[in-house]
Amino acid sequence: MPKHAEKNRLAEHLKRELAEAQGKPRAKVGEGRNADREGEAPAEPLRMRDSSVLDRASAGGSLRAAGSAGASPSQGAPAHDAPSRSASRGISFNEDLVLAILAGRKTQTRRPVRGDASACAYAVPGEIVFIREKWARRADGSFALASLDADERPKPRWQAGRFMPREAARHFLHVTSVQLVPLTELSVDDARAEGAPTDTADPVAWFRSAWGAIYRETDHAWERSPLVWVIGFELVRSS
Repeated sequence: MPKHAEKNRLAEHLKRELAEAQGKPRAKVGEGRNADREGEAPAEPLRMRDSSVLDRASAGGSLRAAGSAGASPSQGAPAHDAPSRSASRGISFNEDLVLAILAGRKTQTRRPVRGDASACAYAVPGEIVFIREKWARRADGSFALASLDADERPKPRWQAGRFMPREAARHFLHVTSVQLVPLTELSVDDARAEGAPTDTADPVAWFRSAWGAIYRETDHAWERSPLVWVIGFELVRSS
């Protein structure tokens, strides 16, 4: 088959795949335990697309299921003029991790596998998601975010990120990759991409401690080396 015909065939395949994914109704976001670190999962997760199709079509399209979540998110990243209109799902981060994202230190997040391991319940490559974080509603109805308004006076009545409404979002992420890997297969570079402080002598130990503070007594404990979703992303807008 001529190269141009193969490229057209792949592009049509990709369009059908994307149309199918975008046509699925999304359930309301859950408000589970430990959501500030884990993020919330819809009741019916989106199915992962065939990454080989996305990879081969990347020359003529805007999406790519990256082979490594540690790859630079700036490579091949599409422009997004209005991410606030396209983001319908949020991922929760605590205050320190939001600041690490805004500083450019955090470009990965690991999340527990819940339910069907063939479907990522948090995001798919190419999706725009918004950051859920500690927030408050002011008397005039506007929103304050801990990452932007921590010094505001009078002090806002902060609420947990898992309760943050979509309209309060100010920070948006473009998901560049999604992978399923054992938790303990974490390199030093991965730990740095998870937001380890720059002055940390042992980034892996830092991540292990941070993970254990949430999941130590659960089936997701480090010692069990559970499968986790590794979500790579880039900050596409912060206002």
